[in-house]
Amino acid sequence: MMDSRQMGLFAVPALRIQHEELSDVLKEINSLEKAGMLHAEQLDSKVSIAWRNTWRRLILEGIVELSDDYVIMNMPWRDFVGQTG
Repeated sequence: MMDSRQMGLFAVPALRIQHEELSDVLKEINSLEKAGMLHAEQLDSKVSIAWRNTWRRLILEGIVELSDDYVIMNMPWRDFVGQTG
C-alpha cells in the first residue's frame, strides 16, 4: 500500500483541494456546535461528503495516481469516483 507522501497528498495542489473542500464543512460544524445543534450523525455525514469530494477531485484532477486495486471508503477507487451522491 502506498503512503500519503507517495500518493502526493502533501503536494501544494493536493493541500489546496483539501483546504477548499474541508474548510467550509469545518465552518459549518463550528457554527452548529456553537448553536448547540451538532449531532453525531450530522458530523459524520458532513465530514464523509467533504472527504468524498476531496478524493474525487484529487483523482480526477490527476493529483494522485492510484493502483488498480486501491480502495477508498471500502470500495475500489474507480467505483468510488463513479459513485454519485
